[in-house]
Parts: sequence; C-alpha cells; structure tokens
Amino acid sequence: MRKVWSTASIVVIGLSVAAVQQAAAQDTGFEGTQTFQIHNENGKTVTLVVTSKGSKMRVGMSNPANPGESGAMVMDGAAHTRMMVMDQQQKYIVVPESMAGAMDGMGKGADAANAPKFTFTKTGRTETVAGVSCQVIHGTGTSNGKAVEGDMCVAKGAGINPATWAHLGGRMGAGNSPWGAVSDELGPGNGILKLTASSAGQPGFSFEATKIDRSPVSDDAFSPPAGYTQVQMPGGMGGGTPR
Repeated sequence: MRKVWSTASIVVIGLSVAAVQQAAAQDTGFEGTQTFQIHNENGKTVTLVVTSKGSKMRVGMSNPANPGESGAMVMDGAAHTRMMVMDQQQKYIVVPESMAGAMDGMGKGADAANAPKFTFTKTGRTETVAGVSCQVIHGTGTSNGKAVEGDMCVAKGAGINPATWAHLGGRMGAGNSPWGAVSDELGPGNGILKLTASSAGQPGFSFEATKIDRSPVSDDAFSPPAGYTQVQMPGGMGGGTPR
C-alpha cells in the first residue's frame, strides 16, 4: 500500500471541492480531447491529455521517465466526485468529500505581503497553436517575492482552465499562487493554449497544446478502466464508489 500511496499523492493533493467547482465555473465550453506538453522548472517533461464533457473532466498524465507517475484524475462537477487512477498498479481511489474539504483549506491564509501582483498587457499578436488561433497576452509581476514574467496565448472555447493547472501542481494556496490573477485576466469562456514563464530571469514552467480533437466523448472516458481495482485511502480515510 505504501507504493500505491506514494503514486497517489502526486495527483490526489490537487483534488478538492474547490477544484471541481472552479473547473465548472471557468469551463471554456470545450468538448473533446486536448493534449499538452508540460515542462516544469526542474526540466521535467510530462504529457497531459485533458478530456472534457459538460461538467466532467479527465486529466491523464504520462511520464515515460517515471511510469509510476502515469495515471489520471477525473472530476465530475455535477456529481461532486473526484477519482484518481493509477495505471502502473491498475488501481483507482475515490477521494471522499471529507478529505477533499480538508485539503481545500491547505495553504490558505498566506502572507498578504507575498501575494502575487501582476500586470497584463495585450500585445496585439496572434499565434496558431494546435490549429487554433489565440491572442498573446504578456504578464509581469512578482510571486513569492520573485520577479515573474511570461506570455500566454488565449483562445475562446479551447485551452485549459488555469485553476486546473494550479491544483495539478499541488499549489493549494491561492494566496501565493499566480493562477488566480491569470484566471481573472482570462475571463469566462477563455482558455490558455500556450504559456511560457520565467522567474528571476530563469526559465520556468511552460506548457503548449499539441493536439485538439473535438470528437464527441463517451461517458466511459470518465469511468474506472476495465479491470482496475478500487483501493481505499490510506489510514482508513475511506472513499466511495464513483457515481
């Protein structure tokens, strides 16, 4: 079980009631599948495949360098369920409401002096990312006391909800995360197709859509894979059956 939980913790820390509610509130209205390449500050590269339909979202992660990190999390905003799928173990965990609520409070109450402050400027430039035209917005500011800047390419009806990236990265404290400011700048119905950022002059987090497929999505995409076994949360935390 220890091995299962070490894998689970990579994704479960990002699942909360707030994550589901934010995803529903900031949904771009996209239905289909979007594939992204993500590069973090430490040079790690992963592929995310985001499948969306209504209030449901499945975020699949694959990392060839570490198969133990491959899996998915499934959020259903209408049913208020969160499920994590671990491919290497062929198991899945349903996160209970009690744990999700507790995790929602993690990191809150951050020092206001360190809260991110950003200024955004519409550059007037456009790019085509994964076949979709998007508007380039430049942002500058500070986050956790460090100078941060970058460009994001924003499209209507496609791209990703920035709140989702925040929770994927385990950035639970909105007070010290730049994602809240980014989300406010985007406005409803808009998403990010490409983002490049630097911090204190050093390359930082980036991602880019590589494929956008608007084919209809089956409800089966949000169910546990056939043959996978449900396991309980460690320490008797429980976990229910997906609705």
